[in-house]
Amino acid sequence: MLAVACSSESSMPVDGTSSASVAAKSLTDYLLQPSDVPAGFQKQQIPSGATVSPLADVTAGAKVSPTSCKPPESAAAAKEAASAPAALFGDGVGGTTIVAAVGKASAGVNGSVESFRRYNLGDCATHTLTAEVDGAQVTATQTAAPIEVDTAGVNGVVAARIRSMAKASGSNIDATQFVAVLPVPDGAVLVSVSKLRGAPDEAVFRQVVAAAARRIAS
Repeated sequence: MLAVACSSESSMPVDGTSSASVAAKSLTDYLLQPSDVPAGFQKQQIPSGATVSPLADVTAGAKVSPTSCKPPESAAAAKEAASAPAALFGDGVGGTTIVAAVGKASAGVNGSVESFRRYNLGDCATHTLTAEVDGAQVTATQTAAPIEVDTAGVNGVVAARIRSMAKASGSNIDATQFVAVLPVPDGAVLVSVSKLRGAPDEAVFRQVVAAAARRIAS
């Protein structure tokens, strides 16, 4: 899905990575491997037809306020996002999930550092989404705060702590995830760490983001 080849034959660094080393990589080379995640996490099979990639545009079909925080919708971009190469890891009863995915800049809001920043930070750091879920209207408030992460060898990375609060079926939902978007030629590697309840361990997030950066820079 991601065209990894560089458009120039120059060997100058691109976002902290040499063109030659990036161009030689296949899509799956960017994905996290079992050796990159903490002990206790196991690689999981992605169910057929499921979209686990955080590159998918979750605002599709939803009403977003402010409206300027809703990315343009595109069937082609949605298809690209849904088919993004992805790796999924879980820690079982702990309820923590690690996802890594790769996508083109054209794959939606999280397909590039610039798009992610535009629709999740700055003026859009706090916004609401209203959508119909199982026949009921649900409104969620998303608040994001940028954080610094160690991505030696890869420049231009954006990372954030994202909190989503909603009420659905009479229950309050308060979920937090950590997300990082690391640039590669014509796209991005997105790494997220989330937990079924409460906030995931930030140390886990920092470990896997550093591992993703090593895979890009090596």
